[in-house]
Amino acid sequence: MEKTCHQHRDCLRKRAKEETVTEGPEPSPMLLPPAELPRTQMIERTRYRYEDIHCLLEKRWPISAIARRLSLDRKTVRRFRDTALDELLASARERRPNGVLEPFKACLNARFTESQGQVSGTRLFLEFQACGYRGSRQVVRKHLAALRAGTAEPVRADIPSPRKITSWIMRPREALTESQDERLLQVRLACEDITRACDLARTFADMVRYQRGYLLVE
Repeated sequence: MEKTCHQHRDCLRKRAKEETVTEGPEPSPMLLPPAELPRTQMIERTRYRYEDIHCLLEKRWPISAIARRLSLDRKTVRRFRDTALDELLASARERRPNGVLEPFKACLNARFTESQGQVSGTRLFLEFQACGYRGSRQVVRKHLAALRAGTAEPVRADIPSPRKITSWIMRPREALTESQDERLLQVRLACEDITRACDLARTFADMVRYQRGYLLVE
């Protein structure tokens, strides 16, 4: 199941990109949990890369095969193999100090749209600072300027890892929270192959869990 989710992550990225264009972001900065700051694009990319590499390592893929599969240098694969995730994330934060704005971009974009471009950069800076933002006022103003010029990069959606999706699928449905159930539904809507694998895995898991071996086709 995890291998299937890994092979079809492009489906999830494509749907996330489409939703970023068609749907509005959450309007309130108070919804941003300080415990998750900062979530820069580089930090998220580091998390995904670490999960992808270790997923393949667990399947005993050689370094060269992983490098080809993920389009990485072999030295990079070895570094992710031999370095703890916390250390890799710390390094990513140091390389992109301005990335602390990333978790606030969705809210900033929403405020910009609501005000028809008239929102004040200083006002947003003070609001975000109260919610845990640790960047400079200039970074907020720079992003507002990019929004007004139409050159701002889209906010990257949070794509669940193959391991996390697999855990949702293999867990009894009643054990999932409402949020987990909704996110799994979005994954199923994004990819028919994952949906098909999900249905088969759940059917088999139910046969084992409830001892329904008589349903197996001879």
